[in-house]
Amino acid sequence: MRKLTTREYVMTGLLGLVAVFLFYLSRDSSSLGGPGGAGADDEFELGLAPVVRLERLAGRIESYDSTGRNLFKYYTPPPPVVKRAPVVHEPKPPPKPPQQRAQMTRQRPVDTTPQPPPINLTYLGYLGPKNDKIAVFEDGQDLLLGRAGEIVREQFRVVDFGYETIVMGYVDERFKDQTKELQQKAGSSGRGRRR
Repeated sequence: MRKLTTREYVMTGLLGLVAVFLFYLSRDSSSLGGPGGAGADDEFELGLAPVVRLERLAGRIESYDSTGRNLFKYYTPPPPVVKRAPVVHEPKPPPKPPQQRAQMTRQRPVDTTPQPPPINLTYLGYLGPKNDKIAVFEDGQDLLLGRAGEIVREQFRVVDFGYETIVMGYVDERFKDQTKELQQKAGSSGRGRRR
């Protein structure tokens, strides 16, 4: 007698499992009243027909009120009716005569102090090391450079550097104590840039 291979052992095991499954299947179908089972007629016996009482359908007909509450629609109550008092129009005061208006404008003090010229330069950033910064300005198509204390466009003086700002002063003696801070132009990172 020869020895069985691994494949033959697997096939024999599978055949055994199928045989056991078929045995339990035939046993369960006979107990459930399947074909040839003892309880087949008892389990699937049809019951009596339901009784329909037609006299209840011949009752009164309910009327439908279309303005009433609809259970299938979200209800929003109507806005409350507010009774308003009658509006009484009061006469407007007469306009002031032109002489009074002229007197009012004359009473305001007129500011006669001279204003410093606007700084029409765009600050782009600075070049160079921290202790010797050179400011870069844009004036139309021109690029201008200036260190702290130097004069730019003959009217303005570079006073001090900030993080993204520069403080500008005026050359004119009337405005020597006034300064203006210019913000660096957005999108231009001019710090440490070399040209």
